Amino acid sequence: MRTPEEDKAWRAAYNKWHHKVYNDAHPEEKKARDAKYGAIYCARHPEIHAAAHIKRQNGLGYNALNSWFEGSNGHHINLNDVIHIPEGLHHSVAHNVFTGANMATINLLAGAYYTEGWT
Repeated sequence: MRTPEEDKAWRAAYNKWHHKVYNDAHPEEKKARDAKYGAIYCARHPEIHAAAHIKRQNGLGYNALNSWFEGSNGHHINLNDVIHIPEGLHHSVAHNVFTGANMATINLLAGAYYTEGWT
């Protein structure tokens, strides 16, 4: 017979195993669920989203000029400033903030999106 502590540990281990088996069998469902709840979490915790972004981006800064929204990508217009633009727009021009390749083009598009409706 297990003690209550041993039973709790066993249940936690079983649940972890069961979720892994289920997720491995349903990868598309897991991907959709992760995207949905990840977006909700990022919207509710922008400061944590910003910190995670900095950690991922090889030391690039994260001075967000507008708010993150679902379906957006953060585009660095320089090494520190970020404009959140729709993912499709962000991927429409291949660019590199470190080398400057195509930055003028994508920055024009990002700037137009950022100021849309404000002029």
